[in-house]
Amino acid sequence: MLNRYSDPALLVSGTYDQQILNFASGKYAFVTQGSWVGATMTTDDKDAYEAAGSFEVGMIPYAFEDGIDTILTNSPSWWSVYSEGNVDAAKAFLQWLSEDKAQKVLVEEAGFISPFKSCTYIAPDPFAKAMVDYISNEKTSSWHWLNMKEGYAMNYTGQVFADFAAGNLDVDGFVKTMQQVSEACYAN
Repeated sequence: MLNRYSDPALLVSGTYDQQILNFASGKYAFVTQGSWVGATMTTDDKDAYEAAGSFEVGMIPYAFEDGIDTILTNSPSWWSVYSEGNVDAAKAFLQWLSEDKAQKVLVEEAGFISPFKSCTYIAPDPFAKAMVDYISNEKTSSWHWLNMKEGYAMNYTGQVFADFAAGNLDVDGFVKTMQQVSEACYAN
């Protein structure tokens, strides 16, 4: 389905920036990215997004497994305090981050989605409202690739998807090759 309805000029040779610009411009109905593109839409691609009417966006739930109606979310990093160094200052900083004043800065100025359920601020990008709605309704699940073997996408399956998109594999060839590279990846 992605191949059938994707922009053929962008599918195999386009750039990430072109993909986001075309979505922000209203040329694409869907973009297979995450909420992070909202920041690009309201900064780098602001003029194109405004010219397209600053349209409302949403997220489609993860629908590849029966019964799952969540969006995929995860923290891109985890904060921790190392036992060496200035532990008290680090703990004080993390405590400050949980407070209202810092939450306002974190969300409204830095554009983050707060990890705290008590936060009442919503980032000023088009995806933030949809994200907050899913989060407050506890309709999130973690990215499955966090449980995948290191390099699975880049070193094994990425080229299979590229070959399929370029028309070098038919559906049967895609399935067979995907199975082969997956087995090879996990055999190591």
